[in-house]
Amino acid sequence: MAPVLELAQKHGLAIIEDAAEMHGQTCRGRPCGSFGNISTFSFYPNKLVTTGEGGMLVTDDDAVAEKCRSLRNLCFKPEKRFVHDELAGICA
Repeated sequence: MAPVLELAQKHGLAIIEDAAEMHGQTCRGRPCGSFGNISTFSFYPNKLVTTGEGGMLVTDDDAVAEKCRSLRNLCFKPEKRFVHDELAGICA
């Protein structure tokens, strides 16, 4: 991870970490899933932890978390259930 983190920092890149099967694992004393700006875990049936399907996204960035919640709900506005103000995460 060190070279990836260094490269991302050098070029101002965000990291999306695929921690699909890394539940509870560490890398050099740091929890897997804590390296990326966004990290993902999978709960698909062939994974270590399963709910039948689906997954989880984690981030410590409140703006990213809110954006992901909106995308998860098809960008419906809370006050108007079937009104979209975005399409695929792009402002309409």
